[in-house]
This record gives sequence, C-alpha cells and structure tokens, in this order.
Amino acid sequence: MLNMLSAIIEKGLLQGIPVDSRGEFDPGIAVDLCRVLQGVSLIRCGALLAGVQVLAEVKEWHNSLVQICCEFVPRERLLNALAEAMFAAFKPEHRLGLLFGAALGADFSKVYKFYEETPQFITRVVGPHHGDPLGLKRLKAGQPAFLVREPANPYDPNAISVRDFMGAGIGYIRATIAERLAPIMDQGVRFSAAIEVVLDDRFSPNDRIYVAVRREASQKMWQPSSGISAV
Repeated sequence: MLNMLSAIIEKGLLQGIPVDSRGEFDPGIAVDLCRVLQGVSLIRCGALLAGVQVLAEVKEWHNSLVQICCEFVPRERLLNALAEAMFAAFKPEHRLGLLFGAALGADFSKVYKFYEETPQFITRVVGPHHGDPLGLKRLKAGQPAFLVREPANPYDPNAISVRDFMGAGIGYIRATIAERLAPIMDQGVRFSAAIEVVLDDRFSPNDRIYVAVRREASQKMWQPSSGISAV
C-alpha cells in the first residue's frame, strides 16, 4: 500500500481532500483514505468481495477517493467486483453503488448479465472443505483448478464444485452465480480455472479463496454418462 500511496501523492490525487489549518486531514478522512487503500489493494490482488466489503466501510466519498479507485483499478476489474457484490449475500450500500456508478458510467448496466456474457472473471469460492488436514495451505496462486457440475447435488441442482489439480474438493461456486453458469456448462461450454489468490487466516475460511475463471470459446466439454460434467 505504501507504493500506491506514493503514486497517489505523485499524481496529486489527494489535493481535493480538505485539510485543517495545520494542513492535516480530518481523522475521519484519514481513516476513509486507509480504507480505500486497503480495499483497492484487495481488489487489485483478486480478492474482490473482500475489497468491496472494506470500501463499504468508507463514511464519506470525496471525489479524490473515487478518483483513486478509478486510477488504480481497471474498469473491467471494478465491474467484476461490483458483480461479486451484487450476487452475494452482502449487498453494497447506496453510496457504494454511487461510487461504482461514477467509476463505470454506462458500463454499470453490464453487471446484470456479467457472468453470462464476460469471457473471464474472478469469483470467491464458498463452503471450503474442512476434511483436508492441510486445509487452505495446500492452495497457491496460479495452481490450476477445475469446475465440476453436480446436477444430482441434493441441495442445489445448479451446483458447481471447485476442485484442485488432484481432484480434491476446494469448495463451490456461489449459488447465485452457479445459477447463471450451470445452464451454459450444461450446453457443453468449457471453462478453465486457476487459483487467483488465497487470503491469510485473518479472514474467515469462507472468504479466503478466489479463482479466476475463463470461458473457452471454441471448445465443447465432454459429458460423462454419470451426469457429472468436469470442466
């Protein structure tokens, strides 16, 4: 975050934030700036929902703070972060919606069919498996992962499990997103995946794993007779 702060100062992005007679930020503004730096850092590393949750704690969105988000997070990554929030149990507050609206402009509307239409995205893995004694420590950024359809899953016919390169279960694609991806996978569209980031144990297990998913445009996946389709 220090490198980002140096770049922010160099670009003059803090000039619009009011200061007191001593040239210092109001304590509340300073806290908000720290939250923006942390949230942007998480989004940049791929922990999208974790980053949005931090940004949701910002009390007052000065134009300079919005500019920091726009300057240091690519537009497509911001759209992905918004989609993660929109289709999660966590819902962004109105003022955070205004932030994304200001940052994304007309692209804001793309969020409603983001997972159906985008060729690649990052998403959080939920319900991580706890039976493995190594737990999350076995997962490293860049490792291949696989999405496996589970149409016979008794809890959700749209279920999509995430497995590591050895076939061991990692967790599941969130139900609200699986609902959109399952029909596409059932049509034979192939997806590839990889571990994007694994957050440390300061975060709960359900918030730590993110995978990057890419749609393979020209390939159709084989449908095994068992009714479970591996991607």
